[in-house]
Amino acid sequence: SGMSSYNPPGTPREISVDGPNTPRNIGGDPSQGYGGGGGSNEYGAQSHEWVEISRAELYIPHADDVGRKLKLEAAAYSVESGELLMHRVVKTDLVLSRTPDPEKRNLVTAKSAAGGGARFRIVTYNILAEIYATQQQYPYADLWSLSWDFRFQNIIREIVDVGPDIVCLQEVQADHYESHLYNAMHEAGFEGVYKQKNSAVHGDDGQS
Repeated sequence: SGMSSYNPPGTPREISVDGPNTPRNIGGDPSQGYGGGGGSNEYGAQSHEWVEISRAELYIPHADDVGRKLKLEAAAYSVESGELLMHRVVKTDLVLSRTPDPEKRNLVTAKSAAGGGARFRIVTYNILAEIYATQQQYPYADLWSLSWDFRFQNIIREIVDVGPDIVCLQEVQADHYESHLYNAMHEAGFEGVYKQKNSAVHGDDGQS
């Protein structure tokens, strides 16, 4: 990744996204995507200094970033005058390694009814609405494991792995159904409908 022994774990790493006229005083060849990386580069000499690692418009963290912080700098310049119009800096928390895929779970199954006829599989799943997935409610869980984006991918994977004919989901937020679940289930071959929980029936408000 362009890193060297002079950049021990914990060295912050910088991602710069800017225009061609951005003034820089960082060693290294920008065309290689990294600034410096050698012992002569003052940015890599101390673990608390930022080391430039990319100027590409897209950067995907990888193994060398684990245990470090990332800083994104973005600048916009006027095409006519070259004047700096906007400059933003965003810093991340420590980059975590990718978690292993959750172990495949055995679903609780009901005995098949006696008799002939067509057979089909129905699956019901309480997916835990994001508004309830908090560290106050689940203090033993890491914050990243409660995030909707992380859980959504695993929820869809589990549903598809089971191969159901009919799926009934509980605690589905309306915005998540529209932005995530409907499209993902449609791509898996399902058609769906969202039904808001009725407080007159269930005794309280919420998702369904």
